[in-house]
Amino acid sequence: MLITGAAQDEARIKGLRLGFDLTRTALQYLEPKREAFEISADFELKQNFYLTAEFGQQAINWEFNTYDYSSVGKYLRLGIDNNFSKNKKDINAYEMVFGGLRYGFSNYSHRASNMVIPINYWGTEIPNSIQEMQMSAHWVEVVAGIRGELFKNFFMGWSFHAKLMLWQKKDPLMYTYNIPGYGRGNKKSQLGFNYSLYYRIPLYKVKKDDGAVKEP
Repeated sequence: MLITGAAQDEARIKGLRLGFDLTRTALQYLEPKREAFEISADFELKQNFYLTAEFGQQAINWEFNTYDYSSVGKYLRLGIDNNFSKNKKDINAYEMVFGGLRYGFSNYSHRASNMVIPINYWGTEIPNSIQEMQMSAHWVEVVAGIRGELFKNFFMGWSFHAKLMLWQKKDPLMYTYNIPGYGRGNKKSQLGFNYSLYYRIPLYKVKKDDGAVKEP
């Protein structure tokens, strides 16, 4: 059912856009001992202004000559994106050249085992493991990227993330090699990159002139 007098090209499609980060999959070939995935979702609150969320998980299991290291955790990033594309006023254009902000949170743990410790390195005791410790971290990100529509409701794009650590609970015995969603645990700032595929679930349409809603 259409609003009387509203032409198809005068309505903008609104919907939930879901994404899958391909770079996390590629990491499993470059670093076989590291497994990770990330999914995302965004929703256009008003034309060119998006609310976005990104969720992921990471697991690391490495074996070195002097110890074994394992880490696992999840993360969530929440934020906004603003479209600066030259076609941003076109009601039928959905490609994006965007900038945005994120708040990131990660909850994770790590442990070390089978450690080979030189005699008297830690006094008279020679521990051969560091027990699992639960930790967390909070950070902010500035994001910039592009997102193009390959064909109707299917998108592809990439983004760069400049990250700044706000607070981190640390293990007093060893630093976390890689904080899920952030990066190296001993770095105050980090750079990240995402390359993702997206599908938008069309939910409804909005007229350009008065905001009246009609079915997709």
